[in-house]
Amino acid sequence: MENENTFKYLLDGLAMAVGLSKINISEDGSESLLTIDDFEVSLNCLDTGSFLIFTTIAPMPEKGREQIMAGLLEANTFLTKTHGFTLAAREDTGVTLQGIAPLAILDRDNITTFVENFVNVAEHWQRFCREGRTEETAVPDAGGIPDGIMGTTLLKPDQESPTLLQPEPAAEDPEDVLTGEKVEETS
Repeated sequence: MENENTFKYLLDGLAMAVGLSKINISEDGSESLLTIDDFEVSLNCLDTGSFLIFTTIAPMPEKGREQIMAGLLEANTFLTKTHGFTLAAREDTGVTLQGIAPLAILDRDNITTFVENFVNVAEHWQRFCREGRTEETAVPDAGGIPDGIMGTTLLKPDQESPTLLQPEPAAEDPEDVLTGEKVEETS
């Protein structure tokens, strides 16, 4: 029940941010369906304490499937222009986009950013599926959508990713970690 309460709290915050009086939630409190731009976006509270977001981007195209599939595979493999969300393609569902985040990291502020970033990525890949891919273009520019891991889904478009800690450079004269004595490098 705690997960469903958190889910409702998040959707109430999302509703306020987008100017809705409320967002309808299923009787069991675990799912909602919103229409945002051209997309039916499914929002779900999973038993695992996670928030799942899902939409269908485009039907499977009749022509250029190999290029589309290669672009989707490249995007998922290298986290290119996906903001950390995952693309999929099946004959019965078409091209889909989905993402998951722990409820514990979401709040009323970043849920809106999470959903906005999701819709921006969906729009980008919808264009890609409609327009196809030519030899000259790799994955098309996504208008500010960063490459990277899921954590970036909570960043606003003008917000930079936090700097990751870099390992310290190796000392000029390395020391043995057990004895502390200088170690001579052998070639």
